[in-house]
Amino acid sequence: MSRRRDSEDSESEESASGSGSEEEVPSRSLRGGKRADSSFLPLAAAYKGLSARVEPCKKAPSACVTLGIPLRVNPVVLSLLKGGGTGEFEGDDVDTTVVAFAAFDSLYQELVGNPKNLMKYRAMDVRCGCTETEFLVSVTCHASFAVAKRNAAGMVKKLKFSSTKQMYSHYCMALSIKPSVEGFNHAVNECNRGAERLSVVFTGKVKVVDSDSLGEAAKMLDSKLGDLQDKAAGKKRGVASPGKVDMISIPVPSNLDAMLIKSFIDEHTTGAILAGNKLYIPAKFENVVSKLPHSPRMDGFVKKMAAMKDDLSGMLAYMAGRECGVSTGHIKSNRKYTAGDIKKLINDTLK
Repeated sequence: MSRRRDSEDSESEESASGSGSEEEVPSRSLRGGKRADSSFLPLAAAYKGLSARVEPCKKAPSACVTLGIPLRVNPVVLSLLKGGGTGEFEGDDVDTTVVAFAAFDSLYQELVGNPKNLMKYRAMDVRCGCTETEFLVSVTCHASFAVAKRNAAGMVKKLKFSSTKQMYSHYCMALSIKPSVEGFNHAVNECNRGAERLSVVFTGKVKVVDSDSLGEAAKMLDSKLGDLQDKAAGKKRGVASPGKVDMISIPVPSNLDAMLIKSFIDEHTTGAILAGNKLYIPAKFENVVSKLPHSPRMDGFVKKMAAMKDDLSGMLAYMAGRECGVSTGHIKSNRKYTAGDIKKLINDTLK
């Protein structure tokens, strides 16, 4: 069954493919927004079920586009799929995670899968991740709203979850679990429901002329989503691998504060995975992490971060968008941090 979305006229193919100029031209207002100046400013717009925001940072090295799909996925299974190997896992939402990752694989191939597309999209890095409420996909690209918008269009048009059956079976076998028709159907329908409430966040060095231009981009991206083909009613199943998952989790704030915590931990360990309000760390580093509040390197880290002043929150927003560990609703570049704030945050979280 097809869940039909009303088709709207998209931007010209030249704009979407990038063959035209990268200079942005202000467009007719969709939502009555006012013209902003030429500085880097946060903006927001929406069209139907799709929301778009800009959280810029002029000191960032590039632009980043992050898609957020309201969807529950299993962070440990997702980590195993990204690593390309098998391992131990437990919990629900395994089929949904596999289908979402299969769609990500298709999206990845679209953006960087061959020399022609690499030249077209100018993508530098493509990632996926999750929080407790969203499946996230990001692409880091050339610092231009035109290029960022082109990448966003390429990402959205590849969200064809109903077409992932072959890759779903492949990844199930990679996880040493049996594919399930009912599990696949349920997962596809869950992914489709999430895609109808898509969030798009532009971070980093990306400058949008005004909210009207962002509104036009939201309208264009909605049209790229097209038809979402539902499957016959399926059934959610619980899948588990015997044994213990060799990771510990630390509760962290759900906002950009989590990126500060992860940045500090990354200076002492490797393999940390941020997934919303939990930071997963290999169990072998448990003793190392427990001692971090007393680390002699704490003051140096705090000093470096505080010295960034107003640029810190913008860079954290860029990092959060790129690393796919913070929900799109929490990627905001207007937070102010003092040295005292940063030190208290780390101590309170890791105590």
